[in-house]
Amino acid sequence: DMDICGECFGDGMCLVYFTELPMETGLNDIIIIENTLGFDEGDEIGLFDNYGIIDTECEGENGEILVGAGLWHEDQVDILGIIGADLCDFGGDRLPGAEVGNNISIRVYKSDLDVAYEVLVEFAFGGQWGDEISVVNLLSALPGCTDPEALNYDELVGFDDGSCIYNQ
Repeated sequence: DMDICGECFGDGMCLVYFTELPMETGLNDIIIIENTLGFDEGDEIGLFDNYGIIDTECEGENGEILVGAGLWHEDQVDILGIIGADLCDFGGDRLPGAEVGNNISIRVYKSDLDVAYEVLVEFAFGGQWGDEISVVNLLSALPGCTDPEALNYDELVGFDDGSCIYNQ
């Protein structure tokens, strides 16, 4: 039995925002997200490399690329990130994906707000592409004030919602 996402015996929950992933290269890192704050059913988590391999040209460019995505759920979330490869020295192509040694960047798509943004990430282990396994101790998508100069600053906030209050 196929669900609406095309998964056999799936739960019908599909990615709708973080969908433009590169082709599989055969190289992957796993990102394990243990604890989350401020997430709701339907929220998506996107893994990015801000300076990854974005095209197949041997003299091509690097830039921001989505390399992994998953749906939030209350348990531990495991997402595979696609690692790119530059095979030009061996007569091959460049394969788009994350570049080893670059920092892992994580964003969330809040389905109820229809907005995507970078979130607060605390790594317990790893944190760079090529670490093979990275463990996120805390991923926060809580809205609030992110300015440490404000009276209502909260270090656990992952999204500045414009609510900061300052002394006059």
